[in-house]
Amino acid sequence: KDSREKERMTTIGELITKTLMRVIYRMAYSQNKNVKKVLKRKSKSSLEIKFENIINNLNLPYKFVGNGEFFIGKKCPDFINVNGEKIAIEVYCRKHKEFLRNKTIGRWQQERREIFNNYGWQLLFFDETEVKEDIIKIKLKGD
Repeated sequence: KDSREKERMTTIGELITKTLMRVIYRMAYSQNKNVKKVLKRKSKSSLEIKFENIINNLNLPYKFVGNGEFFIGKKCPDFINVNGEKIAIEVYCRKHKEFLRNKTIGRWQQERREIFNNYGWQLLFFDETEVKEDIIKIKLKGD
């Protein structure tokens, strides 16, 4: 009985956290000027740092803009191409995206890709299993 109660409380806690994160995000996002402030305070995740180190080592023309520096249709990608090509990149942890969003990864990617496509941008995704030099090199350089 105790273990079931602990599971129930854990589930309730996760739902409350998830709901609060959604409310906070929507409130901040509804006021676009505040989104930029919120994102500017956001530090890079360890996955974004790892990705950035790899693209720097490969000398690829991409820059981190996930701090609110650049928006495409009210969405802020993690990285963009700086050689004039309209290519944006999202680097994400699957578990994190599934927890914060009440949708599948595929649906999130599709919705985001449609928004970026409306502005003439190609959007590439890298999850935690793809942030490796050989995979990045193939996806971004075609080697």
